[in-house]
Amino acid sequence: MAVLAASVGSSVLGFIVFLMLYATPSSGSGSWTGALPATIAIVAIWAPAFALIPAGALGLLVERPKARAAIRHPAVGFVPYTLLSVVAAAVLSFLLRIALHLTNPIYPLLDAFSLGLFSIIGLCSGISWWFLVVLPGRRG
Repeated sequence: MAVLAASVGSSVLGFIVFLMLYATPSSGSGSWTGALPATIAIVAIWAPAFALIPAGALGLLVERPKARAAIRHPAVGFVPYTLLSVVAAAVLSFLLRIALHLTNPIYPLLDAFSLGLFSIIGLCSGISWWFLVVLPGRRG
């Protein structure tokens, strides 16, 4: 459940960031709001599917062991827990970029867009695992 929440949450947050950064009226090309419903539909369908794979990998490799440790050690707080998720997602992004670069050197090792997307996925993964796994585990 936490993986699905992370993929949907990161899709919504990524879309909001996209709107804030790129969806500005362009001069002479008409209104960008005319394409907004189509953009929302595409993002609503494909973004969670894209985010599901990294969120699942983070959940299996990082979040499960980290959640178990956080349940056992109540001194672990929300901010360090979530920050570790963001760092792990950034490392996953960099490992993916290394694999892409090794298969085809035209792909750069550092890509800000990919790093940003994976960081958003890590943020949402940490938040969803904290509220759906760690907090209920500490209460029980």
